[in-house]
Amino acid sequence: MAEILNILYVIGVVFLLFGAAIFVHEFGHFWVALKRGLVVEEFAIGFGPIIWSKEHEGILYSIRAIPAGGFVKLPQMLTSEAIEGTADSDEGKGEKEGEGDGNKEEPPEELPPVSPLSKILVAFAGPLMNVVFAVVIAVLLWQIGLPRQVSEPVIGYVAAHSEEHQIGVRPGDRIVAVNDKPVEAWQDVIYTVLDSRGSTVQLKIERGGKTLTFDVPAGTWDDGIRRLRLNNHDEMVIGKLGEPNRGGLFVGSKLKPDDRILTVGGQQVYSQYHFLDLALAKPGIPKTITVKRGEKEMAVPFATPKFPRVSVGAIPEPEHGTWDLLLSKIGWDLEPLQSTPAMDADMWPGDIIHSANGESVSSVSQFIGIIRASDDKEITLETERTQKVLKRVDPSGSFVELGEEHGLITGEIVRITAAESPEGLEVGVEYFARVDGDKVQLHKTSSDANLGNNSVAFTTAGTEVRLFADSAANKKRSVNITPRDGRLGIGLAQPIGLVFKPEPLRYVEQRPGPTPMVQIADVLNKVAITFKALGRSKESGVGAKDLSGPIGIFGMLSIQVNTDLRLALSFLVLLNINLAILNLLPVPVLDGGHILLSLVEWVRKKPVSVRVQEYATTVFAVLLLGFFLFVTLADVKRVPLLHDIFNRDTQIEQSAPGK
Repeated sequence: MAEILNILYVIGVVFLLFGAAIFVHEFGHFWVALKRGLVVEEFAIGFGPIIWSKEHEGILYSIRAIPAGGFVKLPQMLTSEAIEGTADSDEGKGEKEGEGDGNKEEPPEELPPVSPLSKILVAFAGPLMNVVFAVVIAVLLWQIGLPRQVSEPVIGYVAAHSEEHQIGVRPGDRIVAVNDKPVEAWQDVIYTVLDSRGSTVQLKIERGGKTLTFDVPAGTWDDGIRRLRLNNHDEMVIGKLGEPNRGGLFVGSKLKPDDRILTVGGQQVYSQYHFLDLALAKPGIPKTITVKRGEKEMAVPFATPKFPRVSVGAIPEPEHGTWDLLLSKIGWDLEPLQSTPAMDADMWPGDIIHSANGESVSSVSQFIGIIRASDDKEITLETERTQKVLKRVDPSGSFVELGEEHGLITGEIVRITAAESPEGLEVGVEYFARVDGDKVQLHKTSSDANLGNNSVAFTTAGTEVRLFADSAANKKRSVNITPRDGRLGIGLAQPIGLVFKPEPLRYVEQRPGPTPMVQIADVLNKVAITFKALGRSKESGVGAKDLSGPIGIFGMLSIQVNTDLRLALSFLVLLNINLAILNLLPVPVLDGGHILLSLVEWVRKKPVSVRVQEYATTVFAVLLLGFFLFVTLADVKRVPLLHDIFNRDTQIEQSAPGK
């Protein structure tokens, strides 16, 4: 019950805060329009169908179904009726076709023209009110204090074979400056690197009382945003251990849930990857793991497994992008896709990787480091095949009960390696086996209920076949493979048998809070970095996909409200400044577009053609709606991440006054 009440509270506060930002913006237009003598027909919060309305002194006040904005309907100004909607124009008293700040129909009485100055003042008043509102909130936070997220800029993991490790960077190093700009938190590192240019950034690091300087690579690794290939430090508290019957490298160890990992073999541990590298290195050699259990530190012996069991989890096939597939629908010839290095080397899911270039593979992160350090040169992998191989198939004759003869069981993955296969079966393709008495049916990856949950998509009907020869499981083989762009084209798996708790979000209360000037300056700095990153998208990796619409805004507001209302108010400062800046862009439909057209009218001494304004407004309204849908789809993909953050534990610590 408490959880339901909390969710209702969060939803209510989120809509109230977001609505407040929209209200003050529209109120700015509304108040200045009245002061300048303009006719106001409607004051609306939201778009779409009306869910509440009331008319007072000739003005319709309404709340609409889509809480993604609002508008003031001014018949003497042509505005964004394409966004504000015409479909619901006959709903509610006082609405007319082409709902918006203007009206395409001839008014019953000709209204006096509006001066360019009045138009500029009305358009500018909305963004100005957002800035005023942001300053008022900032003053309030200055007085009541503001929790500040604590995320120390300490490096948690550096792959042993990485370029960064060769340069000299190590886990536990504290970053104190990036390109000579001081940093106090990991978020500062992220923003400063994003705002940098060139293939490297300069890190000033503290280690053991000494200050060191390194030039480390920065780039859009794995098609992400520009960043370092360095991870922040983690707090490693064990959530749960795997069940004995499910296996796992740490199953059966003397580690326990809620143990906090401190050291391995006397070496301090800074992240989960770092822990696995240290604990699983040198297979077969016993180690001691120091943990904090309750209030005591304990030494836990750990028998390092002889076989770390790093294996191929999946080999995804190359796929054409959505845009290419759409072009193919209209007859566009698609370029053939290049096979991945793993496909060329005939690697299979389930193959265990024992070594790479003679070095024992002990963890997934270590193996990835070896691949990246190869500089796309051929490497030799010692592997062990675990899947069954069916040497020959024959669809005729009687069936042999292979479930017993060859140990084949329902749901097992097999491959056909016959030179000739019957119709419906393909050589080298994975199949799921179904054993039914003296018959065996093979299916491509399937969601058939009879095959359990081992499959995902049914493509081929079951084909009854006679199977000859035996299994190639447990067969060791050397594989020569050449990475491409630092990748093999495989997913990796390792049965750890250990799950860490998500690290809680930590805050330290700052009272009094930052001054309004500091808060506004921080917001403007973030906005400037974002615009610059968008302007050099190829180098920064930042694009429209990384921006947020209403869903993302509601999600972030929900997280902040659930943590501390003051954090939500701080986010509202950022939101209002962003609304002001975006609305002042010189784009028809936005306030900046109205200001631009009014300036043109002022210079020309006559208004811009109504038809030109209508065309420009409609075109940019369609573009804006398309952009709105795009960022909304991107927001939807981030919903699981937002949900996880919403549910994470938080800790807010008190600090001394003035700190």
